[in-house]
Amino acid sequence: MPTQEYAADAAGKSRVQVYREYDGGDLTILLDRVIVGSVLTEENGERNREIPLKDGSVLKVQVLDDQVQVLKDDEVLPPVPPAEPEKIKPRRSETASQTIYVLGHPSVNTFDEEIFEASWGSIWGKIIGYAVLFLVIAAVPLITHIISAFSPVYLLALVALAVIFGVTVPAFIFLVIGVPYFLAKQLGGKAKFMEHAYLLIIILMPLVIFPFVVPLIGVLYQVYNPLNFTQLSANLDGIQRIFEYILIPLSIYYFVLAIPALMSVHKLKPGAAAITAFVSLVLIWLAVLGLAFSGYLLALAHFYFQILPK
Repeated sequence: MPTQEYAADAAGKSRVQVYREYDGGDLTILLDRVIVGSVLTEENGERNREIPLKDGSVLKVQVLDDQVQVLKDDEVLPPVPPAEPEKIKPRRSETASQTIYVLGHPSVNTFDEEIFEASWGSIWGKIIGYAVLFLVIAAVPLITHIISAFSPVYLLALVALAVIFGVTVPAFIFLVIGVPYFLAKQLGGKAKFMEHAYLLIIILMPLVIFPFVVPLIGVLYQVYNPLNFTQLSANLDGIQRIFEYILIPLSIYYFVLAIPALMSVHKLKPGAAAITAFVSLVLIWLAVLGLAFSGYLLALAHFYFQILPK
């Protein structure tokens, strides 16, 4: 059992501590961290102990139905709640960007420091912030058309885009975070979902924003501008370069960051953390590939709609 403390005086300066090394073992009694006696809790053993103190009072410790009770002159002493462990303060300065600091210091110690700032408020703040950022970037072609030639169609498309991003961004985040969480738990992970989500969001969103949004901008530009097969071929080459020069290096870096993050929050071994990080990476790839593929299907459908006889 953990050490239990009781206030031995009104000011709380003097404390009685009781503990046992194992379940069913003898109960050790301390006064201000000095052993003053013990209580035998085995069957047919002594179930209480009276200890005279220097001030003339009598300290009594008894065990009733495996519950410890401490009295002083027949007055029950109140238990003292355990002090909360002091939180580890990050080494980064308060003015430094958390994301930049974490991306620049990929180590278990870094994530050990940052985990103490985990909260649902912070998680949802990041999700909403990135959803708005994605929406603003992706809506640039629509806003351009609305300014140059207002049309209810473009305004409706802008509203639809806001709804789509409001749903898909949180869904995307919880997909690439939730599945690895359950896998990590199967491999012996110890973290709560909030802690797991907090650390992965710190490293996930900055690294996927460019490969996720850049193809989408190209897709929207094609949908709202004339499209021909020459442009399509050129844009396909551009998407290929995006995957080669942006997505692959960022994927490798995400993998390098995710391993110490998972080792920190779940207390996993390197091998188990690597497996979990790889699964998360595969989900990110599938999401980006699905976005690019569906976008080009949309662009092709728009092209064929334009060339159909009126």
